[in-house]
Amino acid sequence: MLEECLEKQTSPEGLNVGASRDSGLYLRNLKNGHVKLRFQGDDPSIPVYGHKLSAEFWKDEKRQGGQLSVNEKNCVGSDACSIAIQKCSERYHHIAEIDLSAVNAAKISESRFIAVYSPTDDLPVNKCHFEIQSEDSTVTGMQVLQCLLDDPFPECKSLPNNELEKQKALDAFESFNAIIKIRCSVYPREVPKTG
Repeated sequence: MLEECLEKQTSPEGLNVGASRDSGLYLRNLKNGHVKLRFQGDDPSIPVYGHKLSAEFWKDEKRQGGQLSVNEKNCVGSDACSIAIQKCSERYHHIAEIDLSAVNAAKISESRFIAVYSPTDDLPVNKCHFEIQSEDSTVTGMQVLQCLLDDPFPECKSLPNNELEKQKALDAFESFNAIIKIRCSVYPREVPKTG
């Protein structure tokens, strides 16, 4: 699959290394520990209130210095290819699709978010790689983004239990989904043969 994905990559036209955009769709590869159900007790196969990025994910991002490593969706072609061209791809199983235009439309901070083109030459070669960061390049930009994604939800760990909380959670999920969509188990793995 890796070879096929490498062949399909289409470099963003007219972009030099270090050039930036403030719009577009980007895919963030996620490990198992990076994704959690929004509310405990929701159906894990088809959760009503969706998934969220875990505290582990945000801690890992903080260590990265306030930049989200992503692949441009059109360039990479598919969720599975985004993971296939990732170093240590076996660690990644899920995708977060980030709509940068929606992030900026939310006006969560004085500084806009941008995607800086930063293709990688090390193997596997990734012509689709960007770093999402706040325009002023501060770590606090990512903290503000985390608040935007989590604050609208009711502050309960288990399923909302009254109509007001349920509606608030559904409205928050709709807002969350307009900015970031989490898709689970998108990378095909070979099932080991037994016997």
